[in-house]
Formats: sequence, C-alpha cells, structure tokens
Amino acid sequence: MTRQPTIRPGADPRASAARALREVLGAGRSLDQALDVHLDGFRDARDRALAQEIAFGVLRFLPRLQLLASHLLERPLPARDLDVACLLWAGLYQLLYLRVAEHAAVGETVGAAALLGKPWARGLLNGVLRNFLRRREQLLAMVDADPTVRACFLGWLLECLRQAWPDDWEALVDVSNQRPP
Repeated sequence: MTRQPTIRPGADPRASAARALREVLGAGRSLDQALDVHLDGFRDARDRALAQEIAFGVLRFLPRLQLLASHLLERPLPARDLDVACLLWAGLYQLLYLRVAEHAAVGETVGAAALLGKPWARGLLNGVLRNFLRRREQLLAMVDADPTVRACFLGWLLECLRQAWPDDWEALVDVSNQRPP
C-alpha cells in the first residue's frame, strides 16, 4: 500500500495561487477571474487573503522571480509544468516579500506540490528554495544588476521615468512597488 503524502492545512493557499497563476500566464485569463474560481471553496478568510497576496505579488514581481528561478534551476521547467514554476515563484515571493517564517514558506510550498498532483516536484522545490536561502545575497546581487529587473518595470517605461524625472526616478519606482494601504 502506497502511503499518501501528508497535506498541511497551509498548503491550500499556495496551491490555489499557483493554479490561478497558471491560468493567467498559460491561458491569458484575468487574475480576478482565476482567483474567483480557485478561491471559491475557502472558508478561512486568512487563507483566501494569503492566496490573493501571493498571486498578485508573484505577478507584480514576476521578472525578478523568473530571473532568480533561472539562476537556481539547472534547466527550465517544461511548459507542461507551468504550475510547478508558479509554485516556485510563489515560494520565492514569500521568502523575499512576506513576513512568513522561512521554514514555513519552504515547507508549505513543498507540501502544495502534492495538491497540484505533482508529488515529484516536492524534492525540486525543497532543494531550489533552500539553495536560494543559502545563496540569497549573491543571487539578489546578480539579478538586481539589471535595473529593469530590480525595478520590475518594463524597460521603455523605466527609461521614460529616467528621462522625465532624472533625480527622482528611483524613488518613484520604489514607491510604485510598495503594497497599497
């Protein structure tokens, strides 16, 4: 008899965020539509809020998260595993931008892989996220060397800001990347 993986209660928001992100990035669905579908069954408002925060945050900082992931993976994940990539970006987002304990962010993200029907990804996610924690400063310095990645702005928009406000463009970028009240 095969033992079923233990699913932690906190894994649901992460798996739901990854499913919604897969629909946005893979099928062109709006995030609001995707979240409506994948958050419909949540009873706990905190889990719903966490899934929303992760999904919106991953999209806001996607260029930075994608570049970090590319430095951490030996080879890109195949297109059929976009949901695993979304879960990886969700894990990185938690470690970088949320006040979630590192062990919880890693453990719950790894646990969410089984909910996506991809238990094989647990080892991959665990190894990649722990590798990020070990090499955080080095990796962030590498990806942030590119101002468009560091700012999470399109290159043309960043250039427009630089030209229009040469002394203040960095402050404008910083403010625009802050969470709304």
